Amino acid sequence: MKAQLAGGSGPDLFYLRSYAVSRQLYNEGYLAALDDVTGLKDNFTDAARAPWSTDDSQAYGVPFIAVSHGIYYNVDLFEKHNLEVPKTWAELLTVAQKLKAANVTPFANASGDGWTMAELVFMNLAPNFVGGLEGRTAYLNGTRCFNDEQVTATFQAIKDIALYFPQNQELLTYADSQQLFVQGQAAMWLSGSWDIAFFETQKMGFEWSVFAPPPPADQPPYITFQLDVAIGLNKASQHQAEAKLFLEWLTSSDAAEALGNQLPGFFPMRQQMPTLANAHANSFLSLNNGRGLDVRFVWEKLRDGQPSAYDLVQNGAVAVANGQQTPQEAADALQAGLAQWFEPAKNCKK
Repeated sequence: MKAQLAGGSGPDLFYLRSYAVSRQLYNEGYLAALDDVTGLKDNFTDAARAPWSTDDSQAYGVPFIAVSHGIYYNVDLFEKHNLEVPKTWAELLTVAQKLKAANVTPFANASGDGWTMAELVFMNLAPNFVGGLEGRTAYLNGTRCFNDEQVTATFQAIKDIALYFPQNQELLTYADSQQLFVQGQAAMWLSGSWDIAFFETQKMGFEWSVFAPPPPADQPPYITFQLDVAIGLNKASQHQAEAKLFLEWLTSSDAAEALGNQLPGFFPMRQQMPTLANAHANSFLSLNNGRGLDVRFVWEKLRDGQPSAYDLVQNGAVAVANGQQTPQEAADALQAGLAQWFEPAKNCKK
């Protein structure tokens, strides 16, 4: 895509990742400004537009899909072993202990594909341990360091649940883990709403649902609701008017309803959420109720330099899960890596 754009070609419209990657495309002059697209400001909040806007609020993408994180679970196994959906982190660990004692693999997750430890596990759990958007913002402005007790607690949570991963989990891939859950061999699977469509095609022989990652006791609950993809306009397109007409339609309630119902598990970001026909998608979306929402921990600003916070979190999560680092060592590595280029980390309050 970058090569096409650099050569003056490329599609008229294309998907944009949130934050760093698309911001770079705009800064390099490949994306058209979209503030004149009717409906963009009226139908999307400032927060929904932010991942595809400059620091001075110049929009260059129309928000398209968000995805939610959570924990899938085998309802039949929970009922068989008289287990209730946990409301606190301690209760989740107790559920895992009881399942393991009954010779049931508690979690299908594994570290064979490192990215899954970053996205499905760390970024699934982090909001409850760092304090959601407010807590994450404290790291971005230097009020907190990345090796404080909250980040260390997130890595500790990974250590705690890794005890309940499958045997030889370090060899298992994302697809392997999916199949363990699909085949009823594991009771839970930390992942996201994008798995809904795949699971529905598998005709699994048990009832399944989803619950939100529970917070530590007496702490407010948060959940990762990732503002994931927008659609941008190639600045070199010869069809600016036609493309903007399509982008204008994307801001409508008709587009939101089509998106939400034809792609279950991928959610529109429009202020007025349409009624969704898919029961599993509705279950996932209902987890947002009563919880603070935030994007994945490292997405905003923390992937703009090297070493990227994404790589540091991935490496740390894998190492902790496999007993190669302590939670504190993983947090210290994250702080040290970011302090090489991210100014707030260099000057954060110890």
